[in-house]
Amino acid sequence: MKFPNGLDTNDRLSWIIGVTARNETFLYLQSIAQLARLKGETRKFEQVRRSHTSVLQECRDRVEGHRYIDPQFQPDARRAIKRAEKAVKHRNDLVHKVWVQHDAESSRPKFTDWFASFDGSVPCGIPSMISLKLRL
Repeated sequence: MKFPNGLDTNDRLSWIIGVTARNETFLYLQSIAQLARLKGETRKFEQVRRSHTSVLQECRDRVEGHRYIDPQFQPDARRAIKRAEKAVKHRNDLVHKVWVQHDAESSRPKFTDWFASFDGSVPCGIPSMISLKLRL
């Protein structure tokens, strides 16, 4: 990832988290559009705010046997939805679990106690997060 000039370690972490959150928002909008197509609803669909996870779950439930999706493409559609679900999980871990443990007063991010974050579970992709720490 290319960073703007002059960012210290804390600012780089904030930059990564911001880019991740922005990209997940784009994915969420695409997921909402996909579910609207699968349901055949284009009006009144977004009146109720829904979590990305629940939108993807409903997409996955509706793909199988959908009359407008050729059966040969349904496995690919399910795999794409599964990858989107995994991306949302990684985004949530990065934005919430690492971020809440970030020590803004330190010159380096603090990753030592992320297991105690909001739900107590270990963030997915720990090896990639550790390598992220080392690259910062």
